[in-house]
Amino acid sequence: METPKGENMNVDSGQSEKQREITMMLLEDGRGEFPDLHTLELPPELLRLYGTGLEFVRSPEGMTVPLTFVNFVVSKEGIYNLKDRPGGGAISGGNRADAFGMAIFRAAADAVMVGSGTVNGEPKHLWNLDFIFDKFPQMQGLEELRAAFHRFRKGLAKKDKNPPTFFMTNSGDVNLDAVVFHDETTSTYIVTGAQGAENLARKYPDLASRRPKVLVYGMETLDEPAMMTDLRGRFNIKHLLHEGGPRVVNALMQKGLVHQFFLTQMKQSPAGNLSPENAQYLFSTQDHTIPPEAKIVTTRRDATGNATLYNLDFRAVKQL
Repeated sequence: METPKGENMNVDSGQSEKQREITMMLLEDGRGEFPDLHTLELPPELLRLYGTGLEFVRSPEGMTVPLTFVNFVVSKEGIYNLKDRPGGGAISGGNRADAFGMAIFRAAADAVMVGSGTVNGEPKHLWNLDFIFDKFPQMQGLEELRAAFHRFRKGLAKKDKNPPTFFMTNSGDVNLDAVVFHDETTSTYIVTGAQGAENLARKYPDLASRRPKVLVYGMETLDEPAMMTDLRGRFNIKHLLHEGGPRVVNALMQKGLVHQFFLTQMKQSPAGNLSPENAQYLFSTQDHTIPPEAKIVTTRRDATGNATLYNLDFRAVKQL
């Protein structure tokens, strides 16, 4: 994943040190030709840091499923996860621009979706804005920035302060003791097929009295197209942020249900054990590079030079 060359970063000297590290530069030779983009305008505080509005490929008229966009961070080698330290933090190394991007995408989303493996591996995580500013050390203390994100979300007329979170599973193997299922500020749903729902009810006999609502699509395994159609029709979800993992993202991609990919690639390797048994690569392509079918919408680099952020049209990609 080679990074296009860009000009020197123009950073506002009046910003705090943390904010300067968040500042991103749109690379002139990393912008694709997309005449028909849908751009969400950012408030001035966020626009100064991100450089442009948030650009989505435009949904076709009569679209019956959400525009689904995916967010991942990978190392320079393409590693997205370490089994001994699951989650993106071990990969990003506390990069502020990566956390800033995560906040933008969560603020813009009508809902967030993750796989059951993600919540089982990160049982203390909450998929909302405030978690980023409360729990990520690199974002703590940036209260004006937190407030700007909430104004951005409110300005988009989102119904909920925090996007509802959907947990996608075929097996029904979901840890209902995870923090998110006990957080009263977020609506949670488990989406599965009939067999997964039976497995979940068998594991948790008191399932009906617990917080997450179980939505069943499919007579046996999860019917992803039916799920997505219902999310758009019944829940009015137009922009769905998917935060992984790769197995469930691939299930959607194979059915043409993933439209856009926001990928942050770090300049450095993650610290620790990078053995083949421990280090998991995101892309199955040679050298674990971005699939050739993906088209670049924009490329930008953060002010530290440690992260490259790709906005990719993934509509033609069927496999990670």
